[in-house]
Amino acid sequence: MKRSHLYSSSIYLAIVYVTLLLPATNVKAAVLFGPITNPANGHVYYLLDTASWTDSESEALTLGGHSVTISDAAENDWVFDTFVSLLPTDVIATLWLGLNDAAQEGTFVWANGEPVTFTNWSTRQPDNGRGVENYAHVWTPFDLPQAPAEWRKWNDAANDGFGVGTPYGVVEVANAPDSDGDGIADNEDDCPNSDLSAAVVIDGCNSGVLNTLFPSGCTISDLIAACAEGAGNHGQFVRCVADLTNDLQKAGTIIGQQKGAIQSCTAQADIP
Repeated sequence: MKRSHLYSSSIYLAIVYVTLLLPATNVKAAVLFGPITNPANGHVYYLLDTASWTDSESEALTLGGHSVTISDAAENDWVFDTFVSLLPTDVIATLWLGLNDAAQEGTFVWANGEPVTFTNWSTRQPDNGRGVENYAHVWTPFDLPQAPAEWRKWNDAANDGFGVGTPYGVVEVANAPDSDGDGIADNEDDCPNSDLSAAVVIDGCNSGVLNTLFPSGCTISDLIAACAEGAGNHGQFVRCVADLTNDLQKAGTIIGQQKGAIQSCTAQADIP
């Protein structure tokens, strides 16, 4: 959690990207959007900046996943509907899939090793054009604006996307890590190493107040710890916790008596 804001955090992402209608040449595929959770399977997904298939897969590995695996028609539709809408409209944009036959021509496998049980190839595909097309992508309205029947279907392309436009990677993370075991994946958790004690305890003083876990992944104890980290002296710590508990009471998380118990422990604490 970013501690400069003592008990709340906001993440602002500004992406400015200019590209030409040329094959991708990035050596690193930065995350453009995500994590986005698919409610059907609970997996999280990311849209990557334009890059080759191999560079996209390398970035997927750093995120704890692989280039996306499509298990059925429903997932194919979800990936298409979710990520095509996020693609830039000023380039011939397409989406990489994890499917490839780089190891053995004609034997397509998913990057994550799952068996291939569903495919959605376009007409007369895959064809290994020029003998170098080993990586699957999804046709989009940007690729084939005059052929809507081919949208959502798959084609094989060269590693750099030559001939099909500007490819963007989609990452799928099936089992996102949850370091603190709070049920919120680290990549969606503002406090991935939460204090999950049952009650709010401040420097050994048990307030008896339930240590509520918030949807952000932070607990009341985490927010108090943020106050401690950001305070230059004890008075600042006390004032920060006072502001925090006032806000918690206004939100209905705690009542006045509980606020008093937390503030009492705060006053007694040898912090910082």
